[in-house]
Amino acid sequence: LDERRAVRSSLLSMASGDDQRSTRVVGFAEWADRWLANLERKSSTVASYRSTVVHARRVFGAKDLRRIGPEDVADFNQVLRRRGCSASTRAKHMRVLGACFQAAVTYRYAESNPVRELPRAQKPRPESKEAAYFENSELPRLFAHLIGEPYRTLCLVALKTGMRQGELIALRWGEVDL
Repeated sequence: LDERRAVRSSLLSMASGDDQRSTRVVGFAEWADRWLANLERKSSTVASYRSTVVHARRVFGAKDLRRIGPEDVADFNQVLRRRGCSASTRAKHMRVLGACFQAAVTYRYAESNPVRELPRAQKPRPESKEAAYFENSELPRLFAHLIGEPYRTLCLVALKTGMRQGELIALRWGEVDL
C-alpha cells in the first residue's frame, strides 16, 4: 500500500504544473513501469499486463512517449507476429498497450494514443471460433470414462450449470444454494 502511494505521488509530482506537463520527457520504459505499479487491478491481471510491457519495452525502450507513433505500434505488432503470437494474443497486447498510452495521454506525457491512431486494417483481428462442445450422443461415452471423483462431479456441474473451469475450481460449498 505504501509503495502504491509513493508511485501515485510520483506520478502526480511528475505531472504537476502545466509547464512540466508540456516539457517533461518521459520514456516508454519509465512510464510503463509507473503505470503498472499504479494499477488498481488483481495481481493476476497486472501480471498479464506485465507481459505486454515486457514485449513493448523491447520495441520502444526508453523512447519518448511523444515520439511513439502508429508506425511504431505497427512495428510492435509485427514483432509479436514474428514471435509466433496469434491474432487473438496480439489483439490482447494491443488493448493493454492502448490502455497504457491512454493513461499517458491523461497525464499529458503523450499528445495522443498511437494505438488508437493505427489504421483499422493494420490491427490484428482474431478469428471467431465456434465454441467446442459435446453432442448429447457423446455424453454417455464421456461419463463412462469419468469414474473417479471429483472429475465426474465437476463435469456434471459444468454440464448442468454452464460454469467454466475457473468458476468450478473457485466454487466453495458456502456459495452453493441447492
